[in-house]
Amino acid sequence: ESGQKFKNYHNADGTAKSLSNNNIFDIFEDRQNTVWIATYFGGLNYVLPQNSRLEHISTSSPIGQRLFSNSTIGLLDFDDAYWIGTEDAGINILDKKTKKISQLETYNANYNIRDLFTRNGKVYVPEFGTGYSTIDLTTLHTQQHPMDSVIMSNKNVVFGMIVDRKGDLYLGTRAGPFNIKNDQKAMPITELGVSVWVDFKENSKGDIYAKHHGGSLFIKKFNTNKFEKITLKSIEDFFIDAQDRIWLSSENAIYKLDAKNQLIKVKEFTGLKPLRLAYFNDKLWITSIEGLIIYDPQNDYTNSLTKEDGLPQTNLMEARIKLSTDNKIFLLTPQGLIFFDPLTLTFNKSTPEVSLNDILLNNNRSILSRLQKLNDHSYKIELAHNENALTLTFGSNNLLKPNKNKYKYRLTGTDEPWIETTQPIIRYTNLPRGEHVFQIFTSNNDGTWSKEPMEINGCELTNLCV
Repeated sequence: ESGQKFKNYHNADGTAKSLSNNNIFDIFEDRQNTVWIATYFGGLNYVLPQNSRLEHISTSSPIGQRLFSNSTIGLLDFDDAYWIGTEDAGINILDKKTKKISQLETYNANYNIRDLFTRNGKVYVPEFGTGYSTIDLTTLHTQQHPMDSVIMSNKNVVFGMIVDRKGDLYLGTRAGPFNIKNDQKAMPITELGVSVWVDFKENSKGDIYAKHHGGSLFIKKFNTNKFEKITLKSIEDFFIDAQDRIWLSSENAIYKLDAKNQLIKVKEFTGLKPLRLAYFNDKLWITSIEGLIIYDPQNDYTNSLTKEDGLPQTNLMEARIKLSTDNKIFLLTPQGLIFFDPLTLTFNKSTPEVSLNDILLNNNRSILSRLQKLNDHSYKIELAHNENALTLTFGSNNLLKPNKNKYKYRLTGTDEPWIETTQPIIRYTNLPRGEHVFQIFTSNNDGTWSKEPMEINGCELTNLCV
């Protein structure tokens, strides 16, 4: 456990109950809320909901209860068994009663599985180099569907696929995206272009969304035949929430789509690139290089969770984010798995105040004694015409995780717009003559900002006034 809020499972050499391998392919949650962690080279790990204890299943497990491969790809939860997809040993069947593991005999164990999912009484298996397979859940009859006659051709490398409610297939391959209707020939989805990798998602209405890897977003409405391009921007990630609203991360901002699929900017993050995102409890949860960003669109509240808050790392640039069925948040990182219950998080809502520590002239002589207080938040200072190089140092009265305190300042006539910083020092050189007002806000460790700025106001001298 890392901190009081977050649980962190990672591989620790010599520790039996640590994560078997940090190279996580995906996570899955069964009907009992057990979390299964599929790794590339460490087999399966699972976390029991009642005690959060980590257990392993691998090729080193007891005979009869061991996997046939440690490269696990996918998992399906059925009434009597778990189906486990592997990269080089077919589909392994874990019997829930006996705990015995066997291979699905009707499926070719030599196929390289990329995913497993089920719909309409079938299991669909996209494969690397051989197209895809379908398995009838009643008879276990398996049918292999090569996309091309040449094994390992680009068309046969299927990275992912979905099946819509009508039974139509959408496949992302190395040769581009394809659509299969009524078990007919696979046809290229020409309006999506020749993209090596396409992410398909379906909303509750049956609409299909398709995103190029780092590209544009398209939509195919239910009962229509064509995808339409709905964004021109380079999309990093998109998320469909419980109300079928679409949230997108792109460049340095978060967007959403309105009812007419027009792009609306929700929040801009200056100097920060939002990456993967999810929406839960009226908030956006966004991975970034500076931690996990929490953004509430209703009141424009922003906070970021970092190593200071108990995360095992601040840089989440390579993390993937997922929601569980019981609304826990999972972060899949190259250093292991992090998960937490967002409803248990508490935040510092105390309103901070900024304090001025010193004003230095030419970076060496203090002139703080010349400051005249006008009220609790307002001051003025008089400067001669040649006193135009100032250094201001300041602080905050928030002492809880003070390394997360932030400041937002501007000098009218010089700084437009507001400048945000974590450093409690500002330097101005060659200030222009005239009247200026310096204003500064501070925020505490959880993003609550002071209500009023501290101000150093203009003066009545004929030369330089600050």
